[in-house]
Amino acid sequence: MLKRLVLLDIDGTLLVTGGAGKAALRAAMERVYGETGDVEHYDMGGRTLIEIVRDLLADSSISAEELRERFPLFTTAWAQELRRVINNYNVRICPGAPELVHELASNKEALLGLLTANIEETAEIKLVAAGFSPRQFGVGAFGDAAENRADLVPIAMAQAEALTGVRFEPKQVVIIGDSVRDVQTAQLAGARSIAVATGEHSREMLEAAGADYVFNDLSNTKKVLRAIFAS
Repeated sequence: MLKRLVLLDIDGTLLVTGGAGKAALRAAMERVYGETGDVEHYDMGGRTLIEIVRDLLADSSISAEELRERFPLFTTAWAQELRRVINNYNVRICPGAPELVHELASNKEALLGLLTANIEETAEIKLVAAGFSPRQFGVGAFGDAAENRADLVPIAMAQAEALTGVRFEPKQVVIIGDSVRDVQTAQLAGARSIAVATGEHSREMLEAAGADYVFNDLSNTKKVLRAIFAS
């Protein structure tokens, strides 16, 4: 019987692309919008793609209407650029991530999914480059589906119900991510949060944000699983 819907962030939680993601984003924004903003120093953790693009172009001459109109072209360009450059970068798996994904994908009490700023195509490109199988994830709420990260959670929950026939309550949803905003997303959705300090936010920052559990990484699979299934 399914007891948990576990939603994993990708960048900084499952893997790091070594700069490929930002390089592709910068190239795609230049192609589509003619401006990029300060991609290099912008903190993308726990955001949606729409939010990222809007923030980066906030001081540009691009109007909100133009941004929206060109956004589908941008997502296509981003995927194209990422596919073109991904093999030139050192894509690395975060410690313990493959073992946890394997355990959850085969656990009859959990449904595994993604909650990420990536669009579906860039998520797949990154996962495959790191050695994951996208088929291990039953549902996916992606960064072009909503402007606010918390709004991705009910999207994933609806997908889970359509797939399994099980209606998950918010308290049965566990969000695993590496940023303060991942923690805040869980709080806003009424879900539980597990934070890992494998991204740009420190353990202290994640604890201060109020994460239910904080780990240095995912390498202790048994402890992470206990946190996921804790009552």
